[in-house]
Amino acid sequence: MDFVNERERIRKEKMAKLGIRSLGDRKRSNELSKGYDPTKKINSAPYTDKLVRPFLRGDVTGVLAPSGVGKTTYCLNEVYWQIKNNPTGVVAMFVLEQDASEIYEKWEAITAEEHHLADRLYVFSNFDEDMIGKESMSIVDIKNKAKLLKEFSNDTLISILIDHLHLVRNSASDYNPVAVEVKK
Repeated sequence: MDFVNERERIRKEKMAKLGIRSLGDRKRSNELSKGYDPTKKINSAPYTDKLVRPFLRGDVTGVLAPSGVGKTTYCLNEVYWQIKNNPTGVVAMFVLEQDASEIYEKWEAITAEEHHLADRLYVFSNFDEDMIGKESMSIVDIKNKAKLLKEFSNDTLISILIDHLHLVRNSASDYNPVAVEVKK
């Protein structure tokens, strides 16, 4: 008996049972879709549209970096291009550690003279203008506000931006010490 081949066969069987498969295996078994649904395309910044495919409604993208390096500004720049390059639609931005004034300062710097684009960006914040914290939002709160925005704006929701996901509560009873600390 060839023990090396037997061990390899057993390893592959275990991986298959656990659902662990390489991208190459998935391609060979025709599991990977080809192309994308062009009706879900979001016209974004020129540098992002040069990827294999453009952003699509429903895509989830994370921007992870240390504090103060410009994650919010980067995301606002993406939103700028999305609003500018899509003639209709609105964007919902959930800001969990800044107020709307701070976001507008950054937005104004990005948009220059195109102030009208701000009419298509809706900012929901955990803070009022005096930086007095409101109750932190849960995933359900964010989902409900996004649905209401879509319904009452009578427009397509181009994208949803959640700034500082770690401050989102999982449920109404979730205790998030970071959110409590930020509120103080």
